[in-house]
Amino acid sequence: SCFNPFAAYPSLEVTAVDLEPRHHSVYAADFLSVDVTEEGVTQVQTQGRVVGIDAEEQEGEKQHPPRHRGCRLTALLRYSYHGVVMSLVLSYLPSAREREDMVAKAREVLVHGRPEQPHAGGVLMIAEKASVFPSSGTLYSRFVATWKRALGRLGFSVVRYEVVLCDDKRMHLMACRVANFEDATATLKEVGHLFIKEF
Repeated sequence: SCFNPFAAYPSLEVTAVDLEPRHHSVYAADFLSVDVTEEGVTQVQTQGRVVGIDAEEQEGEKQHPPRHRGCRLTALLRYSYHGVVMSLVLSYLPSAREREDMVAKAREVLVHGRPEQPHAGGVLMIAEKASVFPSSGTLYSRFVATWKRALGRLGFSVVRYEVVLCDDKRMHLMACRVANFEDATATLKEVGHLFIKEF
């Protein structure tokens, strides 16, 4: 989010990313072009040099948040996040392929559950404006179904889907958990894609 609403919750360790940050705690980055690494640190480029940010430094950022200004996020650590929130972002990507690439990258950075703890996998939260799907009827149901199938193909199980009112506007909300690919695709009879209604 360009404004990082989660900054109001000090108990959360947040890496906020946006193409055009509007808050000093948000890193500038195109999530699709950020590398996913095994190196143990999140990498940030500041004034032409790349620096690592480890957990201790992130704690310090809470006390000195303006250091994010002018910093471009270049890499994220694989399997290191418990949650990814995509709010009003997927619908702005021009193709289903790019939406699916973004969701796949989210899976790369989320923690994965172990066989003895299948529900310990990371959570992907998707919030989208109502206009991404037709408003009602059979076509609406088909759009929702194809998104659920696409998310399953990408290694997520959709735990909950709701349409809610937010400031008098309808929003689609999906809560998805990282799943084993075999489990996520076991019941798929058709391949789904993250299509949106064309205007």
